[in-house]
Amino acid sequence: AKGMDPVDLDASEKENKDRRDELFEISGMRGNYPQIFKVNGSDTVFLGDFASFQEKNEDGTLSEHFALESASHATSDPENALDNEEIEVVVEDDESAENEEVEVE
Repeated sequence: AKGMDPVDLDASEKENKDRRDELFEISGMRGNYPQIFKVNGSDTVFLGDFASFQEKNEDGTLSEHFALESASHATSDPENALDNEEIEVVVEDDESAENEEVEVE
């Protein structure tokens, strides 16, 4: 996504189990990969799964969904508008993340 590097969380790794379960509780989905979350400090918001992101990308509303436009207008330095936020992506394994990329238009 524009100006953000996602952080992948491999759900199959034992050391990620607690965070994975926390994210599954937030999304209300288990075993559906990938799941995308916006993390800002202790606040975590479920943004959607691959299908919903693909749909939003195709209809041109993906940036809106990320709230990137409003964030970059809220500061005089758009490059640093999202410094406190990160995108966390829950994947089944590293290979599945590579296979399901959405190219943002």
